[in-house]
Amino acid sequence: MSTMASKPVSRRWVGIASASLTCVLLQGSPWLVTAAVAANDTASRTMYRWRDRDGHLRTGDSVPPEYATQDAEILNSRGVVIGLREGARSPAQRAEVKHRQAVAAAATEAVTVQHQRDQNLLATYLTVREINELRDRRLDLIEGQIRVSTQYLESLRSRLAGLEASAHNFSPYNGRTTGPALPPGLAEDLVRTMNDVQTQERNLTTKRLEFTRVRDAFSRDIARFQALKRVESDYGPGGYLRMPPENPTPMRAETPPR
Repeated sequence: MSTMASKPVSRRWVGIASASLTCVLLQGSPWLVTAAVAANDTASRTMYRWRDRDGHLRTGDSVPPEYATQDAEILNSRGVVIGLREGARSPAQRAEVKHRQAVAAAATEAVTVQHQRDQNLLATYLTVREINELRDRRLDLIEGQIRVSTQYLESLRSRLAGLEASAHNFSPYNGRTTGPALPPGLAEDLVRTMNDVQTQERNLTTKRLEFTRVRDAFSRDIARFQALKRVESDYGPGGYLRMPPENPTPMRAETPPR
């Protein structure tokens, strides 16, 4: 008896046979066709979920008119949220929503920035003494600049007083309409010295404000560092993540000079 070797069946013929069998089954069973259409319709149906006036979640294929101003979640056939349908809003309501979103985004950004600063503070310093030492160096430097600016300003004011005294010998600074006119060189010196005095006064004010700002920023850094160390002792490394952000913006911790 001869035995014929079996040939592998082509995938193409398997697909054709499977499709033919499906057609035969569907032709013989109309209810299968109905079930297939219903399943496809359910899979493509869009569902919505919203809250009623009592705060309960409701689901349906459309949002009732009385809740049209609310946002509604868009669900797929499995009940998974796939989008958001914004409710109808007036321009004022849209502006309010935009404002709330901006406030929420700013709050999130503040927390992120504060965590970065806390990390930097803990990585830069080991003790409060190190912060104090850097603060003192910074403040000593600014105080030195203030002393130099003050001395220069005093010399300018003294020079200006001398120029003004000289100007009183000439008209119209002598209080008379007659007499020699103010020499051009003296007039130029007066204007230039007056401008220099005003510039140095502004610089001195800026330096004094900088001194106050740096001193206060270091004070906040020290207080924050001490609080972080207390939390770190309770919760270990990373405990700073449990702390809320500060209201004032602290100065970024500086790396001590080597």
